[in-house]
Amino acid sequence: MPSPSEAPSGGAKPFASFLAFEKGTRRKGETIGGRYRSNGYAHHPKNPSRQTQSLRDQARSHEEPKTHPCLVSTDDEATRTALHNAHHETLSANEDPGMIDIRGLSYFVSQIENLSHWQRYAEDVLGMQVNPAPGGGLYVKMDERPFRMLIVEGAEARYLASGWELANETAFKAALEHLSAAGIEWQPGSAAEIEQRGVQALVKLTDPSGNCHELSWGHRSDCLPFVSPQGVPRFITGDMGLGHTVLPAPNFDATLAFAKDVLGFELSDIFNFRPDPSVAPIRIHFLHCQNARHHSLALAEYPVPSGCVHVMVEVDSMTEVGRAHDRLRAHEVALSATLGQHLNDRMTSFYMKTPSGFDLEYGFGGLQVDWAEHSAFEFTRVSIWGHDFSVGQR
Repeated sequence: MPSPSEAPSGGAKPFASFLAFEKGTRRKGETIGGRYRSNGYAHHPKNPSRQTQSLRDQARSHEEPKTHPCLVSTDDEATRTALHNAHHETLSANEDPGMIDIRGLSYFVSQIENLSHWQRYAEDVLGMQVNPAPGGGLYVKMDERPFRMLIVEGAEARYLASGWELANETAFKAALEHLSAAGIEWQPGSAAEIEQRGVQALVKLTDPSGNCHELSWGHRSDCLPFVSPQGVPRFITGDMGLGHTVLPAPNFDATLAFAKDVLGFELSDIFNFRPDPSVAPIRIHFLHCQNARHHSLALAEYPVPSGCVHVMVEVDSMTEVGRAHDRLRAHEVALSATLGQHLNDRMTSFYMKTPSGFDLEYGFGGLQVDWAEHSAFEFTRVSIWGHDFSVGQR
């Protein structure tokens, strides 16, 4: 669930106030059970109208950065042209090979000036392993793969890119054909980026809200087990990817269309911020790809300075959530939301700040969905219990 503490300056407090308002308006004696449907899930404010309009105004005035992270590193023009031409050869002018087949969130890339801040946070609080990355930066390891989080050095603390995994080379080539047929510009990853990500091939593209997406296939594996420095038994990853990411989408309609029609995501469910029915809601849509995780991507209709609302990682027991919460307090990491359980994906979790400025949700018990039986729906409460986001504003 998006963390309102990550709304932009001037917008965070109104959005956090909305959550307090929303919790306070529940009718006494009302229960969730009478309204909640299984939908194919398998269990493994003072002036709300003004606040809503303020966030929408900020979304309209949002400007994308002049130099986007996706455009920082480039191959030469000849390489780019050759790749495009190769995938146009078998593609007629009106032919589209079909939707991109994303299997999961393989990794994300974030940036910070001092890498040691992320190393201490990952090892001491998250309970993950840290190793040097090829070409500089840090690999943060949370399962059998060499990394799921890539942290690079840079002056601005922010989220840079979401790495989406395709099944194989055939799916990757089909994705390039689909992008070309849709008229979407993409950029090949450099040799250094391909080596650093540990993949066979990589392309980068930017959605209408300025979020960078990386598509790749063929991750490299060293077959080394995950050994947590804090004794975390395991994180829930595998074929469901590292977890989920929630991205800012101030240009919401175009960004949602891009996620669905270009990247191939499908709708899981919807949350609309509507404290005043006379004002258009701020929309948050939850999207899934080709795995059972309730959502691998969500889009929130407001800008976020850090480039990401939050990422989520999941452990295999509530005990591990509690132990992580203790580590957060011991290392004085900023809490963004208290413990609680979300209504839509049933995740029991808390939220905290990362060194790169966005939030991280640390949870247990997320739903795994049989999509053949699922019916998308709109939920009207953020959480069944808990998740006080106002702590992130104190």
